[in-house]
Amino acid sequence: MFGFGFVIGLWICNYFLIFQEFTNNYNSLEGSQNTSSKF
Repeated sequence: MFGFGFVIGLWICNYFLIFQEFTNNYNSLEGSQNTSSKF
């Protein structure tokens, strides 16, 4: 049972890192769009 919880913990950690990376890319994309539209 402990091994199963450990795997779930790793999966959640990886999912969080991927989600963070995705939000960072999205924010930078939004920022570039905003600056280009301003100028």
